[in-house]
Amino acid sequence: MRNKKTIWSFSLAFIIAVMAASSAQAECDAFPRIPWWGDLSHGATKAFVARKHEGNWSPYVKKWLKKVDRLKDV
Repeated sequence: MRNKKTIWSFSLAFIIAVMAASSAQAECDAFPRIPWWGDLSHGATKAFVARKHEGNWSPYVKKWLKKVDRLKDV
């Protein structure tokens, strides 16, 4: 009986995680097509942040916020 509860709990948690990941992906628009960016995608960006910043998104977001501020100044 306990084994069935464990399997059911794991299955429910897995389904919720998959649904959450699907909805998060669905909410994101595609990257704009910029010739010098190439085929930029969400997956490529995640891989870059994982490689360059050890998965920490704060420096990456900070960089883009600075770029936005510079553009506003122009």
